[in-house]
Amino acid sequence: MKHQIAIVGGQITPVFLGIREKNPQVVHLLYTKDSRFHIPIIKHLFPSVKINSYQVEPYDFEEIKKKVEEIILAHPNVSFELNLTGGTKVMALACQYVFNIRSLDVFYIDQQSKIFDFSKQSYTDVMSKISIDTFIKLSGHQKYSANRITDFTNGEYIFAKEISQISNKKLTSLI
Repeated sequence: MKHQIAIVGGQITPVFLGIREKNPQVVHLLYTKDSRFHIPIIKHLFPSVKINSYQVEPYDFEEIKKKVEEIILAHPNVSFELNLTGGTKVMALACQYVFNIRSLDVFYIDQQSKIFDFSKQSYTDVMSKISIDTFIKLSGHQKYSANRITDFTNGEYIFAKEISQISNKKLTSLI
C-alpha cells in the first residue's frame, strides 16, 4: 500500500497533480490555518482515496518533523512518498529532513509540469490533464454549470480572456 504525505500551501494544483500522478491509496495532508480551505476540495476530488489531514504551524520545524515521524511510525510496512511542492519552506525542510533520514521517496512538481524525483535525480513529465470542471473545483467553486455558450456571463468571458492572456494561448475563437 502506498501512502503520500503532501504539504498544502496557497496553491492546490500541485497537491492535486501529485495525487493524480502517483496514485497513492492513502494521502496525509499537512496544512496550516491559512490553507485549511483546500482540504475539503481535495477530499471531494478524490473520493476513493483515504485522506487524513493534520493542521500544523507553518514555521515550527520541530512540530512538523514530529508530525511526519508520527504518521510514518503509525503505518509500518507501507511505502511512503512525499510531495514536497506546497507549503512553507520550513514545512518542506522539516518533511524532507525526516524523509531523507529514512531514505524515503520525495518528489517535487515544478511550474513547467515536470516531476523531479529526488532519489533518481531526474525529471518526468506530468501526464495528467486538468479539465475545466476540475480547474474550477480547484479554485473552490463547486456549483458551476454551463451547457451552451449563452449560459456564460460577461464576467466569465472576461475571466476567460484573462486566462488566455496569462497563458499566451488562444482558448477558443469565441473569446
